[in-house]
Amino acid sequence: MLRLVQESADIEERWSPVAVLTWIVTRSKRFVAELDGLGFATADARLWQLQSKNHSPDRMTLANALFAFRQELESGSIRPCERPGSLATDGMLLVAKIDELALMDISFRAEEVQQIWPRWPAARAWAMANAYPWQPPRGSAKLCIRSLSVGEYIPFAEAADVLAFGQTKMAVGLSDLEERAALLRAGLAITRAAAEGQVMLIGVSCERLPAAPHLLRKTGPRIAIGPEVLGDLAPVPYGGRDWLGPRHFAESYAECGHAPQSVRFYEVRIERTSLARWLSALSTKAPGLSEAEVKNLILSEKAKDASIGIGTIEQMVKAKDPLFPRQAVRRFAREIGVEGKRGRRRKNSAG
Repeated sequence: MLRLVQESADIEERWSPVAVLTWIVTRSKRFVAELDGLGFATADARLWQLQSKNHSPDRMTLANALFAFRQELESGSIRPCERPGSLATDGMLLVAKIDELALMDISFRAEEVQQIWPRWPAARAWAMANAYPWQPPRGSAKLCIRSLSVGEYIPFAEAADVLAFGQTKMAVGLSDLEERAALLRAGLAITRAAAEGQVMLIGVSCERLPAAPHLLRKTGPRIAIGPEVLGDLAPVPYGGRDWLGPRHFAESYAECGHAPQSVRFYEVRIERTSLARWLSALSTKAPGLSEAEVKNLILSEKAKDASIGIGTIEQMVKAKDPLFPRQAVRRFAREIGVEGKRGRRRKNSAG
């Protein structure tokens, strides 16, 4: 049986062998939980349905994951947890068929499994991009603008290069993942500014091809992308650097990151004049808040008003630093114990 072993809040999370295989294939806790309690054959069929329906990236079967699992067992990178009465040994695990493996009464530490097989790079880059706020590039805004190609509209990818790395438009000393996260973070700053009407974007309507998610199908003409649409759009973590799509697909990349609707515009460009005006305005502002300062602000406000809501916290942070990521503010607020967008529900005075 496929099961998710969680003995208590104080004990580490443990996964059954098939839960481990599910993670290797999907890198999705949601899918691991979705298949909890199913037999191998049923789980494998259900997994294929989930991945096909949601257009998950890197679709495989549980059997595909068995080879990678055995490699790590053989190298000693992963070991089953000690369990009294279990007859399973490393040797038995290496030769066991997948249906036999599914019936073994053993488990593995979930944290260890996720260290060996981390989330997909696109999902990791997205999380890193949202972990802390974008800061304006060093140097004069005029120099940054002059470093861009000529023309009334600047390619989105080129503008992201400048916002991420300054007028050199070059990452130095960063890993591939860090560079990818920095570019996504800069792209998020651009889309937020566009949603607030500070910069103007244009792009061609499109969607992904289901059978080839790295390719697109044009669905409409080149148009101006209005603020009312941009509120839900962000750079896509997998695809062209001038692609924009709904945030939901980026945040749920492991489940539905390759869905046709995950990309809405390509060949996105930024109007040069609005970009210059925005960068100039930013260069005259004081530096933004740090993570520590945001957390201290939340703690201070919660101490003053225990029923304060996340929405109020968001507005306070935005007033001090408009560029600080909204998702990061919400995450910090929840970690500190701020409840909901409107705070705790007040008791009925009549009751």
